[in-house]
This record gives sequence, C-alpha cells and structure tokens, in this order.
Amino acid sequence: MLNPLRATPMGVTMGRTIVTRLRSLRHRFASESGVALMEIMMSTLVLGVVSVGVVTGMDVAQNVSGNQKSKATAANIAESELEKLRGLTIEELQTVQAGGPTTKVAGSVTYTITPTTAWVADQRGTTYACDVQGGNTYMRITVTVAWGTKSSQRVAINTIVSPGTRGVTRTYGALAIRMTDSTSGLGIPGVSVTLSSSGQSNRSGVTDSNGCVVWNSIPAATWQMQASRTNYIDADGNETLTKEVSVVGADVTYNEYQMFPGGRISGQFHSMVGATRYNSAPEAYVVTNGSVTRELTIPAGQTTFQTPPLRGDVGSYKIFAGACTEAELGATVPGTYSATATVGQTNVDVRLPSWDVVTQGNGSTDSMRVRIDACQKTYYRSTRSSSTRRGRLDDPGFPYRSGSTTVCTDTQSSFIIIFPVNVKLNGTANFAADTTQTMNVRWFPLLGTPINPSSSGSC
Repeated sequence: MLNPLRATPMGVTMGRTIVTRLRSLRHRFASESGVALMEIMMSTLVLGVVSVGVVTGMDVAQNVSGNQKSKATAANIAESELEKLRGLTIEELQTVQAGGPTTKVAGSVTYTITPTTAWVADQRGTTYACDVQGGNTYMRITVTVAWGTKSSQRVAINTIVSPGTRGVTRTYGALAIRMTDSTSGLGIPGVSVTLSSSGQSNRSGVTDSNGCVVWNSIPAATWQMQASRTNYIDADGNETLTKEVSVVGADVTYNEYQMFPGGRISGQFHSMVGATRYNSAPEAYVVTNGSVTRELTIPAGQTTFQTPPLRGDVGSYKIFAGACTEAELGATVPGTYSATATVGQTNVDVRLPSWDVVTQGNGSTDSMRVRIDACQKTYYRSTRSSSTRRGRLDDPGFPYRSGSTTVCTDTQSSFIIIFPVNVKLNGTANFAADTTQTMNVRWFPLLGTPINPSSSGSC
C-alpha cells in the first residue's frame, strides 16, 4: 500500500512544510531557555514576598488584638480601683498616694496601678493680680494602670468628688497672698511665706515673679502668716512681716501686703581732745529721721555700731549718742555731735562731746572714780593710775547734753593713817562744747580732814 503523502506532489509539499516548522520551533526553544529560567526565579521571589507580607500581617493583627485586650483589661482594673477610692473619705483620699503603686496579674500580664489625688477649684469671675482659682473646691481622683514599657501601654481615668458630698465637716477655700514693694508698687519675688494654724499642717511657699503665692485649696481656718526676704522689712522695721489671715470656705481669700526696702547703717563713735582722737563707747544711741525714731543699745565697751534693718524709703537718718531722743533732751543735737546717713552706708563717724577730766589728790594725779549724769543715765568711769593718761579717763566721750550737768570725783583719804574715809568733789561741766576740767580732792594727810572736797562719801 502506497503512502499518499509520498505518492502525490501535494503530500510531498505538506511533509516538507511540517518538517520545516518543527525545526524552527526547536531552534526557538533553544534560544529562549535562559529567559524561561529567569521567569521561574522571579515568580518564586514574588511568591516569597507575598507570603512574608501575609505572615507579618497576621502577626500584627495578632499583636493589635493582644494589646487591645490588655488595654480593655487595664481599663476594667482602673474603673474597679476608682470605685474603691470613691468610697473613701476626703481625709483618706489625701493619703492614698503615700502607699505608692500596686500590681495585679491578669492573663499572664502584670499591671501597675497608681492612684493620685489633687485639689482643684472652680474658676470665679473675679479678677485677681495673682493666678488663683476659687469657689467650691473639689478633689480630682486619677487612677493610672500601666503594662509593658511603652508609653502607649497605659490607661488613666479620673473623677471629681466634692468634700460637701463626703460628709466632711471641714471646708476648703483658696488663698492668694501678694507682696508688693512700697516704693514701686510692683510684686516682690522670692519672699518666703509660711502659714500655721492650730490643728492644721503648716503650709509654705515662695512668691513668684509677680509677688504671688497661691494655695488653691486650703482648710478654712484662721492662719498665722509670716513673710520675710533679705533687705525687706515691714512698716515697723521688723525683718518678718506677721499677719493673721482668715480663709473662708468655698471662696477666695486674696490679701495684698506692702514690704519696705530696708537696710542697715554701721559705723563708730569717737571723741576729740584737741587734735587727739579717742574711741568712745556710749552704750546707747538714737537713730531718727522725724517719722521714725529708734532708741538702740550696744554692748558695754563697744565703740562700733550696726543698726537693725531700717526703712530706706523715708530718707536719711540722724544718729547721735545717748539714750534720749531730741524731744526728751528738749534740744536739737548739733551736727558736730551727730551724723547723717542713708540706709546701706558703712563707716559712719559719730562724734561725742568730750569731758577731759584730770583728777588730783593732794597735788598728785591719782586713780579716782568719776561720775557724770548725761541724758537720764549715770555713767561711772575710773581714771588711769599709770601711763600717759594718768589721772585721766581713757574714754573722755559722753552723750550730748544741752546746758550743764553735775560731775563728781572721789578718792580715799586717811584719818590718822588708820581709818580710810572717802571724800568727793562735785563740779559742773558744760556739754554744749568740749570741756577739759581739773578736779582736786585735798585733805590733811594725817588727820584726813577735808580741805576742799564737797563732802565725804563716794560719787
């Protein structure tokens, strides 16, 4: 039997065509073998990326679901703790922070529970120089529940309670205190303020740049306030301003007080005999400017002084020795025996009138006691028995005294050598000007009979 393809011309032609196409396909597949391999590799990579994304998405979804679950648990814990706190009294609520945070485990997660309380107040319509809130005062309770280490892993809820609804007898109010400078009217920053009241805990604060210190919630009571700052005094010259402050419940108490710029004056006292200067110790001195007068003392024998704080807004001060004011003296102390100074000055030199007394007994200088009355005070001093001031006072300065005053010197005589007798001589001295005076106390050496003393006895 013959093959039709090979038996006819048409069959021959079709067979050649099929062979040619088969050869062409073989060559084509051989030339594109590398491209097919690349396509297989890219398909594998895309499949891997898609698979990782799907897995990651499933993991994130699982984490989000877990965090939401923890957050819901934390919220439930916070609400439960808040309900417990709502049942406490105001006094108990004020101490809940002292116990510190607590922990609770739920579903293998550890939760940290932190309760806090704070006083808050309604804003009132009244405008004050200080930033104060007033009116009915409330307590805010906040419960924070945290888990993990991220800041987002925490829940905080709060509520407000009113002392009036808690059955508490003590009410609260707001207190604002402002300290102002008497010269400028501006607030004084840095003033330390303390409050004390019977049965209450002490409060303290420091004024801000506006001179304010504020307690937005404080028990209604009568408080003793003390305020102080370096270089400031009250109107009376005290370094601490003391006032009584009454806080009214469910309201604002706003008080403004003046403080005065203050400072000290320091210097020394002296007297003059001719051109010789002597340090003097008057024991008392007066500082005055007409509106303010201070009678001050210094330790016996001390020749320098430092005043207590004085107001600096009232002008200069006049300083002179003695325990008497000019009104008590009945005279104006002259500029020679006084000094004018302003607050803050140092090395102020105040001169005293001098009485340079020379005491003699039977013609020779002796150590004697001298008494002088000056400005309602009696001074007793002794002359030296040796050295260059023999028979004279080391300190010849005495407080100013208008007119004359009585002076006295005494010494001891002998009556027939055996019996000592004090004899004295009285004189006068004018303290309107410096005075040098010799006082002779004479007697018969053996008999002790006075020759010129005023009388026997001692000054």
